[in-house]
Amino acid sequence: MESSRSAPLDAAELLTALARHDVDCVLIGGAAMQVHGHVRTTQDVDVVAAWTAENMRALAAALDELDATIRGVDADLLGIDLTDARQLHAGGNFLMHTRFGDLDVLAAEQTAGAPPYEQLRARAITVEIRGARLLIADPEDLIRMKSAAARFRDRPEAKRRQDLDDITVLERLRAERDAAAAARVLDATRDPTAAPESTSEHDPTARPRPSRTRRQPPQDRRRSR
Repeated sequence: MESSRSAPLDAAELLTALARHDVDCVLIGGAAMQVHGHVRTTQDVDVVAAWTAENMRALAAALDELDATIRGVDADLLGIDLTDARQLHAGGNFLMHTRFGDLDVLAAEQTAGAPPYEQLRARAITVEIRGARLLIADPEDLIRMKSAAARFRDRPEAKRRQDLDDITVLERLRAERDAAAAARVLDATRDPTAAPESTSEHDPTARPRPSRTRRQPPQDRRRSR
C-alpha cells in the first residue's frame, strides 16, 4: 500500500533544513533547473548525497526534523528507520514524504549519468538561499544525468519530454557560459598600453590631411645669348 501523505512542496524549507544540519549534498533535478533560471514546475526536491557514515548521521538528524517517511508501494512494510544513520548508510536511494513536500536523497553510484560524488561536488555551483549555502549541480553534469534518464525504456513519456526540454535549456546555458568565458579571455589578452588604431582611413567624416608634394627647384630664367 502506498502512503498518500504528501505535503505541498516548499523546496527552500527542505534545502535549508538539510543545510542547517550540514548535510553534504548537491541539488539536481527540477529544483536545480529552477535555480539555473529555467521556468518550470517540479513535484519534489532531488539531491545526491555523500554516502559516508558521518554524512548519514547529519542526514538522519535532518530527516527527523522534517518528519520524513518512506514513500512508495508497501513503503510501510520495509521497516526502515530514517533517523537511524546506520540503516541509511547501508541503504541506497531514499524517496520520502516530508512536512515540506517530497524529497529524494540519492547515491551517485545509483544515479544514472552521475559522476563520482567528489567530482559532482567539485564542479557544483554555490548559491545562497535564505542564508544557507547550497550546492547546485553544474549544467554539464545535469545534461549527462538527464540524457541517461531520457534513455530509460520505462520512462513515462511526459517525463522524457521534460528531460529533453531541460537538456535544450542546459545546452543554451553552457553555450552562453562558454561565450562569456571566451570574451573574458580576449579582454585579458588585450594590451591596455597599446595606442588605439587610427580610424581616419575608414571614417568618411575625418578631415583629410594636406598632401605633401615635392617642391620643384626654381626655373632658370636666364636666356642663352
